[in-house]
Amino acid sequence: DLEWVRDNWEAALDLAESSAAFSLAVDALANAQLIHSSALGLVSVWGALEALFTGSNSELRFRVSVMIAAYLKPPGPERTAQHKRVLKLYDARSAAAHGSPKHSSDDLLASIELLRKVIIKMIEARKVPTKEELEALLFGS
Repeated sequence: DLEWVRDNWEAALDLAESSAAFSLAVDALANAQLIHSSALGLVSVWGALEALFTGSNSELRFRVSVMIAAYLKPPGPERTAQHKRVLKLYDARSAAAHGSPKHSSDDLLASIELLRKVIIKMIEARKVPTKEELEALLFGS
């Protein structure tokens, strides 16, 4: 949508310049579909999502999935369903990262779509949320 691009391209550039994690996410989104291996594409997309939603290596699967769900959906059944979808995609990422052929091209496409939604929301909000802001979304504080 050209109007959306007109209204948001400067914010996207500002975020890419001010946030290494956001810049990585945009690069992953732009290049994941060009990578011949779907496993490498999944790892690339999820590396970007991990950079945006956690600063820690402890229990990434839960932390990343719950933070993404909290960022994209308000509290309630939609958030719970989103969390379950993200967990499933993270499991596909883990299988790909560790050499198990348990993922499909649909997992890559769903992961790319998830990253696209996150990037668009951040552009429209004109900011990458901090850890504290994500935790406030999660815990309602």
